[in-house]
Amino acid sequence: MLDTIVVIDTFRYLYKIDSVYKFGDFREVYRVRSNIVFRELSNRIVVSIRGLEDKQNEIYLENIKLNSPIWGFFYTNVLPLNLISNSQVFLNDYRISLEFSKIRELGVLLGSYGKSSIFLNYGNFGIERTYNENNFKYWDSFNREYFRKNNFEDKLGGYVNYKDYKLIFYSAKFGMPLRGYGNEGNDFERVRGFLSSHKKFYFSYQFYQYNHEKPYESYSLSLKYFESIVVSMKKIHQRHILKVPIKNLVNISLVYDEGIFRYDYNFSKTFDLWSFTLDLSIKRRLPNFSELYYSSNYAKGDKFLNPENFYSASISYLFINTFITYIQNPILWLPENEYWIAKNEKYLLLYGIELNGKFRFLNISASYIENKLSKNRVLPYRPKLNLSAKVIYNFSEFLRDEIAFVFYSTRPRYYYPSSEKLKPILIIDYYKFFDFKSFFVYLYFKNLLNKSYEFIAGYPMESFSINIKGGVRW
Repeated sequence: MLDTIVVIDTFRYLYKIDSVYKFGDFREVYRVRSNIVFRELSNRIVVSIRGLEDKQNEIYLENIKLNSPIWGFFYTNVLPLNLISNSQVFLNDYRISLEFSKIRELGVLLGSYGKSSIFLNYGNFGIERTYNENNFKYWDSFNREYFRKNNFEDKLGGYVNYKDYKLIFYSAKFGMPLRGYGNEGNDFERVRGFLSSHKKFYFSYQFYQYNHEKPYESYSLSLKYFESIVVSMKKIHQRHILKVPIKNLVNISLVYDEGIFRYDYNFSKTFDLWSFTLDLSIKRRLPNFSELYYSSNYAKGDKFLNPENFYSASISYLFINTFITYIQNPILWLPENEYWIAKNEKYLLLYGIELNGKFRFLNISASYIENKLSKNRVLPYRPKLNLSAKVIYNFSEFLRDEIAFVFYSTRPRYYYPSSEKLKPILIIDYYKFFDFKSFFVYLYFKNLLNKSYEFIAGYPMESFSINIKGGVRW
């Protein structure tokens, strides 16, 4: 279960907050953080930190990197989320880390729109089966009301531990609405894979299929300081990485990539200055395989792309944090003639302020983030203002109520400044938890305002829903 979220800047413990009381839904824990933004297409979830592109963040499951070598990002909700117990965010390293639960539980979840889940967690073994069919009414971006069809989430996942051996597996299929314009008329995606480990040795396999197209597959072999990646796209591509850590301060990687020698690095350092804390971070990101080698009838990569270079600084005082991030040579997919082309831009600048306060019954989080892309452009679908507030009241040791408010400001739809922006979003959720030693019952009332909204144009999220989750422990 997702028990807590621990937010850490580099090597320094910053703050710790309770999640929605062992609620095993990834979006519920993270969307109330001001510095974390979800990008949702249908039921797929990818995570962005501080407005960055999804591929610029790294997700780890018990220290095993999950990011797809092909696309660079990872669909977080392919994982068996009901089995995950702990979550951490390393902001300066743009890293999210998850760990499995040790609690013995058997539980079910039933909800609106055909949502159902059953899960078993038995210490060294866990399995989850989830199905979610969102055929709900909404008001779409063309202002006509109808049922959104062929939109579902179907997944199976789990893990097995035996002494020093560990196996984690996941398989998911996501259905999408047949919109009939652009490339959004594709009807499903399949994602499956497994990760196995023995002490410091890891092997992972990932499979991806998009709308009946030829599947993409990747294999990764990793030791403590060495990693090899093989990817099957239209042809086989390989990347071999030798990692050289230096005194927990700098991580340098020497990379052999398709006959070309490359390198990347990650440097982080924290300075305590009176009552202030200064964090500095420098990072280099190599292009992923789709940016280098992807080719289709609507998009093309470029094997001559330069790496991205990140330079980030933040100053914290009490509950206030200000930051600035400069990215040299950011890699973006931009329209050109009849294609989307992976291109290096000159720069991307991100800066802003974050506030995080915890009072007796109230947690408040807010951020204001500006972004400026070269040639007088901005990143699409990045809200400048995020606000969240969560009121928590414990009636007793066993009974707890929460009400959560989340607000996203307008989001531009294009890279160039435009008057075409998506409307602001206000989401209000109410939770009620009965939590006893041997059993639990949780009630979720989602989107109380019953407002249809689109975080990304053409992909509306669900309206009001009711979910109930219960189970036994031993």
